[in-house]
Amino acid sequence: MGKEFTFNNIILFLIDTLRADHLGCYGYNKNTSPFIDSLARKGVMFMRNYGSDVPTQPGHTALLSATRGINTGVISHDPRQQSISRNIFWFPKFLGSKGWKTIAVSTLQMMKGWFVNGFHAYFNPVAHKPEKLQQVDADEINYYVFKWLETNKEEKFFMYVHYWDPHMFYSPPSQYSWIFYDGKDPLDPNNKSLAPLKKDVTWYFHERQLRESSKILGENNIATDLKWYISQYDGEIKYVDDSVKAVYEKLEELSLLDDTLIVVTSDHGETFGKPKIFFDHGDVSEPVIRLPLIFYHNSLKKGLRIEAYTQSIDVIPTFLDMLNLETPKIVDGKSMVSLIDGDADLHREHIFSNTAIWTAQRTILWNDWKLVVTYDESFWDYPRIALYNLRKDRFEEKNVYEENKDLGKELLYRLEKWLFINLGKRVDPVKELAQRGIPSLRWVRRSYIEKGAYSEWIKFVKERLKKHPESIDLI
Repeated sequence: MGKEFTFNNIILFLIDTLRADHLGCYGYNKNTSPFIDSLARKGVMFMRNYGSDVPTQPGHTALLSATRGINTGVISHDPRQQSISRNIFWFPKFLGSKGWKTIAVSTLQMMKGWFVNGFHAYFNPVAHKPEKLQQVDADEINYYVFKWLETNKEEKFFMYVHYWDPHMFYSPPSQYSWIFYDGKDPLDPNNKSLAPLKKDVTWYFHERQLRESSKILGENNIATDLKWYISQYDGEIKYVDDSVKAVYEKLEELSLLDDTLIVVTSDHGETFGKPKIFFDHGDVSEPVIRLPLIFYHNSLKKGLRIEAYTQSIDVIPTFLDMLNLETPKIVDGKSMVSLIDGDADLHREHIFSNTAIWTAQRTILWNDWKLVVTYDESFWDYPRIALYNLRKDRFEEKNVYEENKDLGKELLYRLEKWLFINLGKRVDPVKELAQRGIPSLRWVRRSYIEKGAYSEWIKFVKERLKKHPESIDLI
C-alpha cells in the first residue's frame, strides 16, 4: 500500500489518438495544450509511458483491466470477438463492489459490449447515431459529465471521460481550424508533401478521410499540404484541452476539486508519414505507443517528472494503491506509487507492446534501444527484425540491427523468453491473427472495390503472395 492520499474521487480523461509529443508539456513547440500543461506543472508527469496494446479496443481494454492483450485475448479489432472472459479483472466492476459509483461517458460500447461492464452509469451521447461513434464532439461528452456531477456530487466516484476528437476525421470546431496552420495555401496544387501517400496502397482508403478533414476548405476539396492535416489534428487537441479545463472548472464550482484526482492519458498516438504510415496508428512506432500520462491533485508533489519506464496497465493498480485497495494478483500492471512517492527510480526494466490491426508487430524497449519484430508488414516495407537507437533516431528511420547484432539477438531472446513465460502453451494471439489476416487488409480491399479499382488490388495481392501465401483469400 502507498501513503494516505487525500481524495476519494478519480476522473480519468482518455483522449483518443493523442500523441505525447504534441503536448507542450512533452516538448511540442505549438501551444496546443495550455491547460493540460498547467496540470503537468502542478502535478506528476510520466515521461516514458507506453501502451501495452494498441490501438483503440486493445488499448482501452488493457487500461481498464490492467492486463495485457496476450492475456485478455484483445489484441486487435476482431469482429468475431464479442466478449471477454469473466475471469479477467475489470476495474469499474471491482471499484463498484467497494462502494464507489462508476461512470463512463464514451461511445466504445458501440464497438464492443464489454466496455459497459461494471459501470453504474454509461452515457453514450450519440447512441442514436452510430455513424458518429468516432466523431462525437467533446462538448457532447461534457454535457453528460456536467449533468452527472451536478446531480451526484455527494457520491464518491470514478469517472471515465473518453474524448475522440484528435482521431481522424480531423475536423475541429471552426474557431480551432486555423490556429496552428503556418503554410501558405492548403490547396496549392504544387505542394507535393502528400505525394508518398498518393502512391501508397492505402490511398483509396484515406481519400475519404482527407476529404472530410478538408471540409472547411470547401465541399469535395482535399488539401494538398501535410501541414494542413497536422494543424487540424493540433486544433482538435486544443479543443479537447479547453474541454478538460471546462470539467476542471465544474469540479471547482461544485467544490469537488480537493477530493478528486485528475488523470490525463491516451490509448495510442498518430503518425504523419514518420516512420512510414500517414494519418493512422498502425505500428509500434514511438508516435503510436508512447502515451501521455499526467496525475494532478493538490496532495501530489508539484512538477514531478518521472523518467522510469511505465505502461498503461500500471494506471489502475496505481489508483487501487492510492485508494488503499488491494490489487488482485491476476493483473499484469503494478502500482507506480513508489515512483510518485520518490521511493523508487526503476519501475520496469523493459517495455513490451504489440499491435495487430494495420500491421502485426511486437516491440521490446530497453535503455533507449528498441527491437521491433514484424509478423505481417501489411502495406509497407517493414523489416522482419529491426533495431533502433531512440536516442539518435527518434522516428525509427535507421535500422541498426546488422551493426549491433549481439545486442539485437539479446533483445530478441528477452522478448521470446517473456512471451514464453507469459503464454506458456497458449497460442500467441498476435501471430495467430497475422496468419488468419489482419483486419486492415479487408478494409483496404473494400475501398478498392468501392473505387472500381479491383484490378489494382489484384496486382497488390499477387505481389504480397510471394511472402504471404495465405493472402490468396484476399482475391
